[in-house]
Parts: sequence; C-alpha cells; structure tokens
Amino acid sequence: MGLTKKALKRLEIKGDKKPYDFKEAKTIAVFCNAVWCTQSTLMIKSLLKLGYPANKIKWYRGGLESWLGLNMSFVKGVSEK
Repeated sequence: MGLTKKALKRLEIKGDKKPYDFKEAKTIAVFCNAVWCTQSTLMIKSLLKLGYPANKIKWYRGGLESWLGLNMSFVKGVSEK
C-alpha cells in the first residue's frame, strides 16, 4: 500500500481517487516546529484542496517550540501500529 493510501486510511477517508469521501474523516491536529514554520499551513491548504472538512482540522499556531516553552508534555517516539 502506498504512502498516500496509508495516510487516507488512517484518517478514515474513503475512496481510491478524487473526490474522496470525508463523511467519516477524523478530526486532526496540525502544528509546526514553531511560529516561523510554514509546513503546517501548507499541509492545511493541501488538505482543504483535497476536500478535507475545515471543521475537522485544528491548528496549533504556536508550534512545538511554543508548546514546550509552556512546559506542556511531549512524548517522543510513539507510533501507531
């Protein structure tokens, strides 16, 4: 299974090609390295172009740097099976 298909499956997006079925899509949290980073905004724009529901995208604007600066917890190396 290709990387794109794996990602779509994890997000519970149905379909093999556009238009995808987002009825059961998961709510996701998107964040960057820090406030200066643009990777998360590019990801959000790409997801919206695919048709991902905007109300299911949550964006932490401060990024990981701000998160850690607030002494919030972070677990390194955790992955889904």
